[in-house]
Amino acid sequence: MNLSSEHSQALTNEKINSTTLSLMLKKLLCAFGTYFDGQLHKFVLTDEQQLVLKQIPLVDKTYSLMIVARKFYHEEAKTYPIESKSELNKLLKLQLHDSPETKHHLWQQQENQSFVNLWHFNTELPKSYIRLPESLLFSLGNRTEQITELGTSPPLFVGRQNNCIHSAVASPLINSGQRFVMSTGIQHNYTIREIPIENLAENLAIGCQKLTLSILISFSNSAAAQNKMLLFKKILLPSAITVMLYISLSSGYLYSKYHYLAALQTEQNVEIDTALQQQQNFDSHTNHYANIKAFLTDKKNTASFWLVFAEFIDDAFFDNIKFQQGRFILRGTTDNATALLAKISQHPKVKDAKFDRSTRKHKGKDDFIISFEVSAALAFSQSSSNNNAENSILPAIKSAEEK
Repeated sequence: MNLSSEHSQALTNEKINSTTLSLMLKKLLCAFGTYFDGQLHKFVLTDEQQLVLKQIPLVDKTYSLMIVARKFYHEEAKTYPIESKSELNKLLKLQLHDSPETKHHLWQQQENQSFVNLWHFNTELPKSYIRLPESLLFSLGNRTEQITELGTSPPLFVGRQNNCIHSAVASPLINSGQRFVMSTGIQHNYTIREIPIENLAENLAIGCQKLTLSILISFSNSAAAQNKMLLFKKILLPSAITVMLYISLSSGYLYSKYHYLAALQTEQNVEIDTALQQQQNFDSHTNHYANIKAFLTDKKNTASFWLVFAEFIDDAFFDNIKFQQGRFILRGTTDNATALLAKISQHPKVKDAKFDRSTRKHKGKDDFIISFEVSAALAFSQSSSNNNAENSILPAIKSAEEK
């Protein structure tokens, strides 16, 4: 077996995120699970929803579920040339003398062979209805072609071969993952999953998540197994009730939360509609005010112009009068356009009076275009000037108004 240097150097220190595991599973472990390594520990959830182990006093009672550290059991991986499960069970019963401290589990059968793990637990262990070896949980948590190295002192190595679990506490001979792989006969390249001791509880929970009913039955206490109803009452029934209660409470909370948010959304929609309506009313009133203001400004300007215009209205015939870019533009005919321009220029309210084009003779009359500013007039709004708006002031005077 050659464990590549790349894999042997790439020891991954995996930290388990709380979202990896079901919160319900963690709560079940806190309620029913314990861990024994010479001292008894219970599972506790931190504020960050991480599982940790907390030492508790050992009392004389039967615990629901106990996970046992590797030094308190002996583990074997065996192959039996038997295909029949019933025959295998008979053989194991004779071989193990039906000892309550010895458990076994059949992993697979192929080519007339059965691959079995045996665990011989220390007789001094506290009593429990289900007793699980920690190597079992680490192996279940491993990915394909992966070996666990637990950061205890000394370290613990766990792997699988032919689906059977192999584990060993580090020794002078087996002091690395590579030597452990060589000692177990594993023939493939494996990566190593390094578990710091502070992440022990989380990684045990990962293995618990992979447990099947057949595995749990294999490790149930033989005395309790004689009374399956007792096992059901002690472990399965409380777990089922806890799960159903949690689901019911969660569903009720989500249902009430949904209706609360729906009502809140409806209320906010009404407030938003009211605000939008008020904004529309404000915009409408603002536009109306701007139009009135522009209209009044326009009237004020034209009123100033008419005061000037009245003084020379009889001196010419006016075709068109415009206001454009701050100037009043007069177009028409007269006997003497130059005299008319002079008269307009002399008015005290008039500024910058001039011809916008040369005068032309037509039927004995001067055609003219004269423009000027009225000093007393208020200029039109800048927007009207920028848009070159042409406002006809005397449509009744001209015969064909130009815009």
